[in-house]
Amino acid sequence: MPRGSRRSKRTVQPLDLSRALGGQPRRAVAADGREFFVTPPVGARKTYVCPGCGRAVVPGQSQVTVWEADSLLGPDAAIELRRHWHTACAPVR
Repeated sequence: MPRGSRRSKRTVQPLDLSRALGGQPRRAVAADGREFFVTPPVGARKTYVCPGCGRAVVPGQSQVTVWEADSLLGPDAAIELRRHWHTACAPVR
């Protein structure tokens, strides 16, 4: 079999916002004035790394999903860049 780049035969599926966001996001303002959308994740099944403390955010642990409200790359990119935070570590409450 020849070596080289292998392309995945999978097609990219569009993001299912209702599943990804886990409910209606609320807009919140951080102490530095930046605005974020915040929502509790529904049915998180993976372990994530909290951007605030660098420790694991495990399923079932108190957590929120946060992304920038006014991303320079647009709303779709902002949602793709969302991160899971421990509730206590999140930049907004």
